[in-house]
Amino acid sequence: MIVIAAESSSEETTEMRAIISLALLGTFVSGCTWTNPSKPLSAFPRDSYSCEQQALRQYPQVIGGRLVDGDYYRPAETHCHYWRDGNGQTCETYPGEYVPPVVAAVDLNSSQRRRGTLSCLEANGWSQTPGFSGVLY
Repeated sequence: MIVIAAESSSEETTEMRAIISLALLGTFVSGCTWTNPSKPLSAFPRDSYSCEQQALRQYPQVIGGRLVDGDYYRPAETHCHYWRDGNGQTCETYPGEYVPPVVAAVDLNSSQRRRGTLSCLEANGWSQTPGFSGVLY
């Protein structure tokens, strides 16, 4: 696997915010909320952003390749078509070919960053509870 370290640019930051938004949507669908006995719900976005930034510093974006589909050799194929009058046929043979592997670019640190964000939130007194109260993560 080839790993390429990359610094965040404004384009990557926008991309990361889109990913975080999708995570928020996923949490909305699953019905988890965050509560903190010593803080109001309005404090969650600020704490969440702070934890995300801390996790991003600890686990910066590292782009690497992940194998999606392995390489293989497609064998030769012959297709024959019979004439309508039944007195013959036409055959075409297609040569075999090598099909290279498919590799997707992924952020290899995304799961560690997510765990870091969750640990930070829990260290700040936040806990996940089932149900919807308006604050999602």
